Amino acid sequence: MSSESAYALLAIVAVPLLWWMIVRLSAFISGWRAVAEAYPAPEDFTGASISMQSAGFEGAGFFPANYSGVLTVGANERGVRFSIFILFRAGHAPIFAPYEDIRGEEGSLFFIPYVRLHLARTPETTIRIRRRLARWIEDRSGGAWSYERFPGAS
Repeated sequence: MSSESAYALLAIVAVPLLWWMIVRLSAFISGWRAVAEAYPAPEDFTGASISMQSAGFEGAGFFPANYSGVLTVGANERGVRFSIFILFRAGHAPIFAPYEDIRGEEGSLFFIPYVRLHLARTPETTIRIRRRLARWIEDRSGGAWSYERFPGAS
């Protein structure tokens, strides 16, 4: 086997393995894994869903992770579901949080409005979503959930 073939074979094995390790590590660092363990999603979710969404997960004492355009968010009258695009799924089990466990509060970062979600079973991890996504979830909750708005905000 030539050295070029050996390097090619090494790359074929090493690159996917490295990708898998990085994606799993991001699930741990961001807090996604902790949230998924506390809020496992049922296989039979029924409700509206919207793909290519973004969220920031901020775990306890670690670096935040931004999942930009790789999330599918589902909502129904019982709760909200987060799942991730298949290429990023290692270590990222789907999440389903019931509305009674979610407290949302509006904020902004560099004039970009967002809503920070606090989950009762994982207080060390917060999820930051865009305000328009929070409104989409609120609309599909059938009145079961809303978030704290800035005074004077509509």
